[in-house]
Amino acid sequence: MSASTSATGWRSTARGDDTFKGATEDGYIATAYYYNSAQIVAKSAEILGKTGEAARYGTLAEEIKAAMQAEYFTANGRLALTTQTAYAVALYMDFAPEGSKERIAEFLREKLKVNKGYLKTGFVGTYILNRVLSDYGNNDMAYQLLLNEECPSWLYAVNMGATTIWERWNSILPDGRISGTDMNSLNHYSYGSVLEWIYRNVAGLHLCEEHPGFSEVLIAPQPDYRLTSCDMKYVSASGTYEIHWKVETSGEFELIVDIPFGCAATVQLPNTERAPERVESGRHVFRYMPETPIIKIYSCTSSVNELTEAEGARTVLEQYVPNWQGIPGPMRDMTVEQLNSTPFVNLTEEQIEALNAQLKTC
Repeated sequence: MSASTSATGWRSTARGDDTFKGATEDGYIATAYYYNSAQIVAKSAEILGKTGEAARYGTLAEEIKAAMQAEYFTANGRLALTTQTAYAVALYMDFAPEGSKERIAEFLREKLKVNKGYLKTGFVGTYILNRVLSDYGNNDMAYQLLLNEECPSWLYAVNMGATTIWERWNSILPDGRISGTDMNSLNHYSYGSVLEWIYRNVAGLHLCEEHPGFSEVLIAPQPDYRLTSCDMKYVSASGTYEIHWKVETSGEFELIVDIPFGCAATVQLPNTERAPERVESGRHVFRYMPETPIIKIYSCTSSVNELTEAEGARTVLEQYVPNWQGIPGPMRDMTVEQLNSTPFVNLTEEQIEALNAQLKTC
């Protein structure tokens, strides 16, 4: 696979060309943006009181959506195009048929798993990929994308000493050479768009369209066990918002929010059934034990992949399943319990109990 990027994905040297053409069909991308643009114009016209234009562009958007569904979706809602970008665009721009969105989100997850948790998107897909994953129940995959270290990833560039965002994922090669002089800016805007996801989904600051200028916001952080804390400050038109959260080793979660004068926020706490709480200007502190743990608790109900990705858990697993590397790759998504009594795992009840006890200390 080539390391060059395009508007919609990575190019493949298997095609025998030297273009930066992505794998997602041009007509799909163009029509998706046509639909999205018509929606934005309709919404803007409605806000401005131009009811005629709002109706006109609203009708246009629905016509485009119907055409998109007829051309690119099967009767059962399966998307004909199967790239990461195609799935992400369908979810982000919200033109997939009703009842198929969760299915498309799962297809996207599986597409990433096939690519070992690495993205395969370009300018069109990357800026929405993490948000779509977090918004559709795959927050863990979004964090994995952020924390990946091999190319293509953000941390590959960081580990290479980058202090700016590159135009290509591999603008600088591992040996320090520039990968090419065509379309290869070392200070480029596009992939820096991941910060929107960090502000929105990691920190939790969401703009409410019905309250312009950040006069009122939704604060709904989506933490993950791989990050123990987050500190965010955002200077909005209405004042400065601050969000600070951390996960203690005990599993307790603390959230501190600072709301600027004259503003308000609805705070939706993660991993709990507590109802959202509306707060006004000032500092507000929330500390509680999540009903669903944020920290990772390992056990025999964890998959082999989960256990082997964490150094401590992998060491424990190797004591009981020394031949775990012989488990076929697709089967490593299965739990130790599921694999027990197979040729790869054969533990007694006493060994299962002992393994669970040791894993819980990791």
